[in-house]
Amino acid sequence: MAFEVSLKPYPADLPPPACIWRISANGAPPAASGALTLHAGSARFSTQLPEPGFLTVTVELPGSASVSLTVPSGWQQIQPLTSAPQDLEGFWRDQKTKLAGIRSDPLLQEVSSPDPEVVCYDLQAGAPDAPVSAYLARPREAARGSLPGLLVIPDARVASANLEKAVGFAKQGVLVLFFNFHGVANGQAPDFYKALEQGPLRTPFLENPEQALANLYLRAVRAVDLLCAREEWNHRTLAVSGLRQGGAMALAAAALDPRVSYVSAAAPALCDIGRALTLDSAPWPGLRPALPPGLSADLQAASVLRVDCAHLAPLIRVPGCISVGLEDGRGVPAGIAAACNRFGVTPKVVLDDSVGGEPSPGTLEALDRALRAHLAGKQAGK
Repeated sequence: MAFEVSLKPYPADLPPPACIWRISANGAPPAASGALTLHAGSARFSTQLPEPGFLTVTVELPGSASVSLTVPSGWQQIQPLTSAPQDLEGFWRDQKTKLAGIRSDPLLQEVSSPDPEVVCYDLQAGAPDAPVSAYLARPREAARGSLPGLLVIPDARVASANLEKAVGFAKQGVLVLFFNFHGVANGQAPDFYKALEQGPLRTPFLENPEQALANLYLRAVRAVDLLCAREEWNHRTLAVSGLRQGGAMALAAAALDPRVSYVSAAAPALCDIGRALTLDSAPWPGLRPALPPGLSADLQAASVLRVDCAHLAPLIRVPGCISVGLEDGRGVPAGIAAACNRFGVTPKVVLDDSVGGEPSPGTLEALDRALRAHLAGKQAGK
């Protein structure tokens, strides 16, 4: 790969600035570096990609300023750094047996709807660790067996489920369940959620992280149960959509429940955990402090591989759309790509080069468009 670095505008009376460039691949430490003098404000250099995936180029200017660019190259070849555990499917059979032994006993309380054509309920149901807490919404005049189903799972911020977004999907003729990530009460004042976030939910997954995350996935499966039990569901279409940590839950639900017909995940977390643990700052949920100290990253990863979405990915045998943030400082783009490359049915992948950590509006629109196409019975992407 060849790069040109330009400094604009460049005053002609200034001496050529000396810069340093560094190259790294897939979040690893820099694999190559060099000096660069910007004669007349520009210069070129070339390098090779150390491995398939995502090449990040950083140029440091005088005075500590720096710019970075991430370029995809051969990312379709990248694979997880760790091998799948041999007992993966047996572990999840046992987990689903455990879930079946927990009574659901759903409680639905009708809540005020912002739209008279939509009926809304606050739903609470039994599940591991915490209840399924969600808003359920449907068109008021929905007939039996008439609606596609949709489970929406947000990221890990401590908050109420989003009633307005649930109503928005229901208005389009969808039976929707908008999940509350932490299983806490919906519709409370901001101070209620702030106190939980600063207290008991500050580090919710650091004690026995594998089982805690497995329980989180099981709550997504229980949410699918609840949707499938509704008489309005059409028994054909059931999509799961998630953002970041909710994206991991969406992938897990698609892998673990054959009733899921489509999966959408924006910058999903927990993909290729072994790779994340090799980085200086492992992304959410910051597992390193919870894992056995003094072990290599490989051995640390081995203790949570059964909740790694890259290893659950071969069980996903339905279409989907997944986004990868090239400049995502809170995720591991190579890990998401590794998971996508192992899906049982190859998903549509959206590469997002926006800066700032959040999926861009264009990326979210692309995922939403493909999701709505599936819910409408059309081929995703058409």
